[in-house]
Amino acid sequence: MSGLRCPIEACAGRIFEFIENENIIWGCAQCCTVWYERSILDKDISDIVKKIAYRRQVYVNIGDSWEPLTLESEPRNYEELVDHELIDQ
Repeated sequence: MSGLRCPIEACAGRIFEFIENENIIWGCAQCCTVWYERSILDKDISDIVKKIAYRRQVYVNIGDSWEPLTLESEPRNYEELVDHELIDQ
């Protein structure tokens, strides 16, 4: 599951999946957030798409999980919008 956009406010980084001590974990190199359970990552995505509408345009919900949409389907100004999230509050 690589390619998901980070669900942390003001971060447009990508989530990478890696193995640590035989466990799969997910992390964003841009903001350094780490998720040790997929369910928590999915909850964070659910929370951000409820709070910020355009964030929904980079994810697709499949059952209880979120997956990335293609880069081509993202809003052209997605990173700019995300950069202004904390400023606009």
